[in-house]
Amino acid sequence: MRKAFLLTTVTIILCTNSYAQKAGTEKEIRTSLQLWNNAAKRRDTIAIMNMFDKAEDIMVVGSDSGEIFKGPASVKEFMSFLFAQYSFSWDMKRIDISYNENTAWAFTDGNMTVTDNNGGIIVTPYRFTAIFVKRNDEWKWRLYNGSIPKGEEQ
Repeated sequence: MRKAFLLTTVTIILCTNSYAQKAGTEKEIRTSLQLWNNAAKRRDTIAIMNMFDKAEDIMVVGSDSGEIFKGPASVKEFMSFLFAQYSFSWDMKRIDISYNENTAWAFTDGNMTVTDNNGGIIVTPYRFTAIFVKRNDEWKWRLYNGSIPKGEEQ
């Protein structure tokens, strides 16, 4: 009887810890997505770059042809180019998050709002996937891959 009670107690504790870890990880990734959104809206290249891992193989893949940037210098140059002309924000209507140990990924779907220097605004359907790695208890971006779904109307 004691063994059964002990086994049940350990199982409950492990399940509770696993659920708490999952909820904590999802909250951390959602926070990172919101910080990304805020930084892009402010055109803050430094904040965006600080969100990325320090690895040489970070990547940003945009929705336009040729928008493939690998490495911190290339990503920073592209982000600076974009932010000189536009601010961006995302209405993430759908967010799916998953993780395995020190790697996490998020898929978002919704609308992207682009505001140019003259105040012109374009809203378009947009989705992106982000891959994160855990570094010193922080989730850092390794890959951003954005796309405009073909055939979808506003």
